[in-house]
Amino acid sequence: MKAFMRPVDFRQDIRVKRLMSDLPGGIGYGVAMLTIETLSGQPGMRYPTEAIDLLAYDIGVSLPILTTVLTKYALFDEIKDENGKNYICPSLNVWQEPYAKKVQINSLRGQMSGIKKQLGLELQLKELTQTLSSSDSSKQIINKKNKEIKKTLSLRETKNLKQHLINKYNNTGETWEGVGGYKSLSIRNGYLHNNISGKDLTPSEAVEVWGEITNLYKNQQEQKEGDNQ
Repeated sequence: MKAFMRPVDFRQDIRVKRLMSDLPGGIGYGVAMLTIETLSGQPGMRYPTEAIDLLAYDIGVSLPILTTVLTKYALFDEIKDENGKNYICPSLNVWQEPYAKKVQINSLRGQMSGIKKQLGLELQLKELTQTLSSSDSSKQIINKKNKEIKKTLSLRETKNLKQHLINKYNNTGETWEGVGGYKSLSIRNGYLHNNISGKDLTPSEAVEVWGEITNLYKNQQEQKEGDNQ
């Protein structure tokens, strides 16, 4: 609800004293105050001249008395603009300035509060994004580390199985057919030996083949354990 402000000494204004003298019993003062109160609630704090009969009806006073109050005591002015003729109260505009400023300040404060909340939400979103980004980075680091660990374990397991196979099948004549693209392989003197060419595999050739042989041996062992269960 819009506030209606007026000075407490309004009735001490000489124009108001004259009004109260001409229209005693509170009639003049009451009509003036009700008119000002009505104006304060109107758009632009003005009232159409052509509709003052309706204003008189709302206030509960005759049209001649209202017209007298509006035109005789310089409390109200009739202005004409692109919207037609209207009555205003110059004093009302002055009285309402503090209220209007207060409303404006409160509005600005509300806007600032809204902006701060928006900035706060944007900051939270930024922090959340950074957190998620950091989380994603952490996940990537952890996944990378896990892969490295798995790779290390795999290499260690391959190395252990390789040594086991050497201990078990070295110079025994045990052969592996079709592994690593070779027709026939065996272990001689601790090295993989190509039975077809009669030569040992070079270290670079042996790396991949050992991987295949150890995987083949591991799968065979797991299958045997499964069959036993």
